[in-house]
Amino acid sequence: MHFQGGIIMKIKRWIAFGIGTLLIIMLLWIYGSFNGLITSKLWVKHCANGYIQEHYKEYDFQLNEVNYNFKDGLYNAKIVSPTSEDSTFSLAYDWMGKLIWNSYEENVIEKWNTMQRIDMQYRKYTDQVIVSKDFPFSDSEICFGSIQWKDEIETMRDGTPLYEPFGLDKTQIKLDQQFDSNELGREAGYLVIYVQDDEVSIKKAASLLLELKTYMDQRKVLFHAVDFHLQKTSSGHQESSERIDLIKFMYKDIKAEEIDKKIEKCLTTTKQYYEEKDHEKAEEMY
Repeated sequence: MHFQGGIIMKIKRWIAFGIGTLLIIMLLWIYGSFNGLITSKLWVKHCANGYIQEHYKEYDFQLNEVNYNFKDGLYNAKIVSPTSEDSTFSLAYDWMGKLIWNSYEENVIEKWNTMQRIDMQYRKYTDQVIVSKDFPFSDSEICFGSIQWKDEIETMRDGTPLYEPFGLDKTQIKLDQQFDSNELGREAGYLVIYVQDDEVSIKKAASLLLELKTYMDQRKVLFHAVDFHLQKTSSGHQESSERIDLIKFMYKDIKAEEIDKKIEKCLTTTKQYYEEKDHEKAEEMY
């Protein structure tokens, strides 16, 4: 009896040990799924340092950190330069240290980092007045400043520019190049504003644009154009179809003389642009 009881106790201990082991494995698996494996992070760190030495030894690149992305299961090694703000990129590895992709070409060579930095500079420049309580459209859900790039100018289906071309040429800018915010706004800055009002008309749009220009001029914050969207104040959850959309309405056209005609012209071309885009989407679907 004692012998049989001892066997049963041993079996119970082995079962408890097995369940405990499985629970630990499950917890480690869950942790690894969200945070990555420590051993893999160390191995990726080693691989990334070796890759830098082999491919970028003429630069002063350094490994900053290694993070795990649970969405794609890859380990991202962030590479930085102590002498170049725009020379930041990532090397992505799998858990075995195999290089999956390298963002150096896109981020540094194609100047994505530089473009993002310049755009953020202008956004901060405009935010200083846009977020103010006395901003005319402070209740607007969408309102920000951005930079126009010449290769991203909206065009009609036949290739005709939707508006008078302006902006920065990314092929001419240099890594870490600095810009004066005022000149940046004058040459390439534009605002994006969505406004709701009980009245949707050319006259109302003209009034609001003139108010915007006066406000920005008084605070000496420059812009070259504005994406202006005026929509009828919605009732409940139903969105009104009454609206005026103006893509890149020029700063120089925001003046009392003939502003109504300028708005009508911009409104017509903007409507045509949206119709062509909708037509293109329909063609792609079929």
